[in-house]
Amino acid sequence: MDPSFLILFLLSLLGGAAGISGGLLFMYLPRLSRLLQSFALPFSSGVLLAVSIYHLIPESIEFELEAIPLVILISFLSAIFIERFVFKIHHHSHDAKTKSRSSLIVFGDTLHNAIDGIAIAASFAISPVAGLGVALATLVHEIPHEMADFAILVKSGWKKRDVLLINLLSSFATTVSAVAFFAIGESVELLTPYALAVSAGVFLYLGATDMLPEVLGQKSKSNRSLWTVLLGAIIMVLVFNLISDH
Repeated sequence: MDPSFLILFLLSLLGGAAGISGGLLFMYLPRLSRLLQSFALPFSSGVLLAVSIYHLIPESIEFELEAIPLVILISFLSAIFIERFVFKIHHHSHDAKTKSRSSLIVFGDTLHNAIDGIAIAASFAISPVAGLGVALATLVHEIPHEMADFAILVKSGWKKRDVLLINLLSSFATTVSAVAFFAIGESVELLTPYALAVSAGVFLYLGATDMLPEVLGQKSKSNRSLWTVLLGAIIMVLVFNLISDH
């Protein structure tokens, strides 16, 4: 077996591990789950912003293709329109409106996981350590997302066992998309800059437009939340600086 394939496979499993871990935390450690959600949302926002601005965008621009900035912009705007008019690709609250759209929640979650897998694979194409950095970022920001999805589906009437199974199956979209990207062979070099650009636009949307406004809207916790956003961004910058030296 190709060692590169095995490494990417393991990284994609790491990135998708939140699908099961978020659900398990909600089921068996509800207090810890609530505590993590209060800190994880701003932390994840900082992580996604750093991954997008500090890693994905610079890496995609290094290919010196004129279309890359436009691809980033289109991806960012497309994420806005999809969330506004089609379905949500990222949940972090338990509002009543989304409870009646459980099938769309699962579909949006699967699509989001697939994008995560492409981001991991495209970064892995740059270097295995860059793939590791994005896989870690995916794990961090997916945990609160999956806990929220789990809560919504349970409140919609789903059995916890069924939700856990659905989350597990949905998380495999990360591995499937990562492996599929790797499997296209020689075309990887042609697609990598565009995959990085699409991932950058979506991650930028999730961090800046989807998560951050909710963080800033928590007035009673705004100062603590802002520091947590900063902490998430700083940690990811340090991670990418550390792994780039190896």
